[in-house]
Amino acid sequence: MLELLFKTSFRNLLKNKMLTTINVLGLSIGITCALIIYLIISHENNFDKYHSKIDNIYHLYTEMHFGENQSFNQGVPYPVHEAIEEELPEVKILGELLTAGGATVQLNKEKEAIELGKLAGVDTSYFKIFDWEWIAGNPELSLANKESVILTEKTALKFFGTLDVVGKDFQLNKEHSVTVTGLLKNPPAPSNFEFGAFVPIALIDGSSRENAHWSNVASSYQNYIVVAGEGEELQASVNELEQKIYDLYQSKKPNKDLSWEIKMQPLKAMHFNPVMYPNTGRSASLDVLWALFAIAVVLILSVCINYINLSTAFATLRSSEIGVRKVLGSSKRLLVFQFLSETFVLISLALVISFCLTELMLSNMHFFIDWGIDQNLFRNALKTDWLLYLFIPALILLLTLLSGIYPAILASSFNPIDAIKNKISAKGTRGFSMRRALVLLQFGLCQIFIFGTIVVMQQLEFARTNDLGFDRDHIVNVHLPWEEQDKRDVLQNEWGNISGISDISFSSQAPMMNGWSATTITLENDSTSEEKQTNLIEADPNYFGLYKFNFLAGKPYHESDSLEEIIVNQQFLSLMGLEDPYEAIGKQVFYDEDYPLTITGVVSDFHLNSFKEEIKPLMMGMDKNSLYVANIKVNPLTQKETLAALESKWKEVYPDQTFNYGFLEDDIYKMYKNEEQTYRLFNLFAGIAIFISCLGLYGLISFISLQRTKEIGIRKVLGASVKQIVYLFSKEFIILVLTALVLAGPAGYYIMTNWLEDYAYKIDLTWDIFAITLVVSMLIALATVSYQSIRSALQNPVDALHAD
Repeated sequence: MLELLFKTSFRNLLKNKMLTTINVLGLSIGITCALIIYLIISHENNFDKYHSKIDNIYHLYTEMHFGENQSFNQGVPYPVHEAIEEELPEVKILGELLTAGGATVQLNKEKEAIELGKLAGVDTSYFKIFDWEWIAGNPELSLANKESVILTEKTALKFFGTLDVVGKDFQLNKEHSVTVTGLLKNPPAPSNFEFGAFVPIALIDGSSRENAHWSNVASSYQNYIVVAGEGEELQASVNELEQKIYDLYQSKKPNKDLSWEIKMQPLKAMHFNPVMYPNTGRSASLDVLWALFAIAVVLILSVCINYINLSTAFATLRSSEIGVRKVLGSSKRLLVFQFLSETFVLISLALVISFCLTELMLSNMHFFIDWGIDQNLFRNALKTDWLLYLFIPALILLLTLLSGIYPAILASSFNPIDAIKNKISAKGTRGFSMRRALVLLQFGLCQIFIFGTIVVMQQLEFARTNDLGFDRDHIVNVHLPWEEQDKRDVLQNEWGNISGISDISFSSQAPMMNGWSATTITLENDSTSEEKQTNLIEADPNYFGLYKFNFLAGKPYHESDSLEEIIVNQQFLSLMGLEDPYEAIGKQVFYDEDYPLTITGVVSDFHLNSFKEEIKPLMMGMDKNSLYVANIKVNPLTQKETLAALESKWKEVYPDQTFNYGFLEDDIYKMYKNEEQTYRLFNLFAGIAIFISCLGLYGLISFISLQRTKEIGIRKVLGASVKQIVYLFSKEFIILVLTALVLAGPAGYYIMTNWLEDYAYKIDLTWDIFAITLVVSMLIALATVSYQSIRSALQNPVDALHAD
């Protein structure tokens, strides 16, 4: 019985090749997108899940309050670790992690230093918390000696070309001679802790621990803790422990007015927390993953709509077959099963094609997103992800039922006498109104995609081209070695002789580098005055001319070794309760009672961070010990030669340091990397949704042309022009596009208004965006309909009238 059903199904599918091709193509693309999105969501949700204690690992972080303002730091003050170990005996496992960027390896004195990548300083407890598989060595022995290093497989192969590395020596950062004492396997799954090497924390913390203070915190120094229990018991233990750590910190910090707290965050939540994530990895957005899930649902619905529309339309061409089957005794249930089996065969064929398309898309996914998606992700998932083997059958079953059940019920309900006499027509079935509703829904979904794509594009363009409040063109930023700042003046003199450079300034950061430094000040020389939080940039006086800041009052400060004079922005004026910039000139604010800072100038507000954040109060002053970023204005006509000259002079001053530079424009662009990738994903899936809709539309217009062949012939004989016939075919779809926008407009407006809420500075959703959406939708629909309409209109009327 089943064999006969499947044979019949194959025969019917081969009978109408155009219908089968359109359905298979649409279904395979829809399944491919669903698979890709499943794999991406699965990949993001699997970060660090391989750790056996994942449910019990917590990260300690610092929550800082400055008046009404609140900020977070991934790290904790150094003394916190020792205090917890000494005073909270219930804490059994507490591990330290100190990250170090820019580490280099020198295998021997004759060879150049090579960048190591991510280096971590840890204690033995770190390996009790996180699961690393040891190839050689163990935590107790491998970290026993301060001058030891543990490598991962990847790092060992990179530097030595072999895994037989235990006992080998090399220079770390040109200052430590270390010996390899352990070897680790690479992490088995995506991780935010993919370090290249580990060393004892004492090797790289330098004087930080000796100079540690309860109110000093750096994000590079992190602590992780294991809390016993599960479920409600675990949560109760966490709450109790967090309160004890809070009380401990409050009792130890010297400044009782400092509103800082030490809090705990579960490790499994860190990957999706945009504020608190490991500075060794990257965070992900749950909103983006939910958006991807919604896109998958939309695309699956779209291919189902195509299948339903085309199947119900072309079912009328099989009315004789259905009538004969009914007369010969086929039950309605058997006919439904027959049509569902055809749907299943079609979807199974589409699934096979989608496997190939998935591999193809994954190999090119880096053009759209930079999330570390491996092009072997699908093959790896087939080996390790058992949920994939539930997802694929569930997807096939869902598609079979959604796509096939309505056409099957509709076709099986035909009256056998009318069916045999070919008196069943598209207009005579309920499928006609249903098809119009489904086409309307499909166009509406497409228009939401188009609307969203336009909004994201315009917001990105707004962020890229809007005035930032300073000159960003042709500026190169170079980070100086922190430990060799005494050579800065020598470097400045050497670079100053390069003809392609028009200006040089040194600062703690460029105006917009996706980072900031904050400090607290008081407005009065009084210990009872309320502390205010402000951002701080330390820079020499050339900074203001190089970036062409707009002075509203005053002038730049003089060069000095320490912070004495400052320039503030308009938001700082608001902090002081002033409106007139000239009123601020000469006034003082205070670090504390004995540290006054005199305001010498006021500049217009400029952006220090992305457009997602409001401009905050800012003061700028000069502290020679904090100027480790070079800001260089270069001539674009001689840019290549200038960069080569910069590197040459750098090598003379810093022979052991790698010359790394970046253009400020590129750094600003990187701030909107997530938005850029969102835009690319929107483009990709909007294009796919439109393509699927066009496939369905093409199939429908082909069917209508087939049904109205004689009508077209008669109209042509009676003098109808090609233009009139094309209009006859197109007018209904034009009405559907207009109606779809009326329905989709509010939905698109609501979705994109919520998306724009993340931005402090954003575009307005004006009527022209809706107009562009309508025009694009109309052009797409007309282009699809017109092709087949024109073909039908150009057909010889004699052939049309003789058609069966």
